[in-house]
Amino acid sequence: MFKINKMQLKISISLALFAFAIFTITNNTLNTEPVNEFNDSSMVAFMEFAISLDEEIKNIEVFDISKGQIINRQHSNELIQNEAIEYLKGITGMYPKTNAISDKGYIVRIPLEPSVSVKNQWLDEILNEVYIIFPSKDNCPYLLILDDKNRPLFYTFNSNTDTLLKNIDLEL
Repeated sequence: MFKINKMQLKISISLALFAFAIFTITNNTLNTEPVNEFNDSSMVAFMEFAISLDEEIKNIEVFDISKGQIINRQHSNELIQNEAIEYLKGITGMYPKTNAISDKGYIVRIPLEPSVSVKNQWLDEILNEVYIIFPSKDNCPYLLILDDKNRPLFYTFNSNTDTLLKNIDLEL
C-alpha cells in the first residue's frame, strides 16, 4: 500500500472535483431540458469542503448545499464509521442521474480510519473517506466515492440512514 500526504490528497481531490464541475457544466449546456444546476458559488464551496483537511482529518463534516458551507463538524466515532461501512457493503448500483448533485440538500463526509477495502461488481477500491448525499427528505440518499484515479463515482445503496442522521444531529 502507498502513502499519500495531505497536499497530494488536496491536489487529487481538487482535480477530480474540477473535472466533475467541467463535466457537469458541459453536460448542462448541451441539455435542452431544464436541469437543477449546482451553481458556481456552490461548486466552489463544495470543492473547498471536499478538500478541507484540517489538522484533525478524522472530522465528519456536514455540507449544506443550498448555503454553500459546512454547517457541522464533529469527531468521527466507531458507530458512524460502521454505518458508513454498511452503506458501502449495501451498494446496489450506479446512481443513474447525470446531474448528481442537486441545488438543495446535504453532503456528509465521513473519513474512514483505517481505510476500508470495498470489492463488489461496481467497485474495487480501498477508501479513506465516503460522502453521503442527502438530496432532500423525499429522495433517497446516495454515495459519492472518489476512485483511485480520483474520479467521482456515484452509487445507490440499500441501508437505513436514521442512525447516522441521529448521531450527526441532522434533520432532513
